Amino acid sequence: MLLDELFSSPLFASITPEQKAEFLKTAGIAVKSFQKDEFLAYQGDDIIALYFLCEGSVKTQMVTSSGDVLSIEIINAPSPLAPAFLFAETPMFPVDIVAAEDCKLALIPKEAIKRLLAENSHFMQTYLSYNSERTQFLSERIKFLSIKTIKGKLAYYILNNRKDEDFDLEFTQMELSEYFGVTRPSLARSLSEMVDSNIISIHKKKGKILNMNMLKELMM
Repeated sequence: MLLDELFSSPLFASITPEQKAEFLKTAGIAVKSFQKDEFLAYQGDDIIALYFLCEGSVKTQMVTSSGDVLSIEIINAPSPLAPAFLFAETPMFPVDIVAAEDCKLALIPKEAIKRLLAENSHFMQTYLSYNSERTQFLSERIKFLSIKTIKGKLAYYILNNRKDEDFDLEFTQMELSEYFGVTRPSLARSLSEMVDSNIISIHKKKGKILNMNMLKELMM
């Protein structure tokens, strides 16, 4: 059953089988399907329910003042979307949400989440903890975006995705350029210069840090 994906998420891990049955019976959950590249929500749209991704993946993005598309992150199912904004004084989506592949979404009414928070202290703690972790992620993302140079952004990305001296480039250059908010040719040129300077080496999507000090200096 599709809605069983809700309860495979850590967010709903504290829900007992009895609570699950009652919740599914009374919550009034609606399910919607979206095709790849279709918008699930636009930045500034009102949030009237908890959007929960049951299948597939989505990408969140913003359009800058210069008209460029800035990719924020990829979110995979099962996962809630913008849960921290559901109870804001003016609940609106902070970003565009676009289907990265065909996906299915459960819309859980706000009142149903309110009841669950009031009746289940474990769920309330999990909900608060999840939102705190998301806030930490967004704080790191802002820190990343404050780095001015492409090489600095690459250094930050590599250092935060490394295992010892090894790292993976999990995105294509086009995806990375959107994630960094730069053009693909500029990103490719910066990567090549870092390789030529013997700071890193890259083979396909596998990389190795050759000079840790120089890599860290690029973020300065």
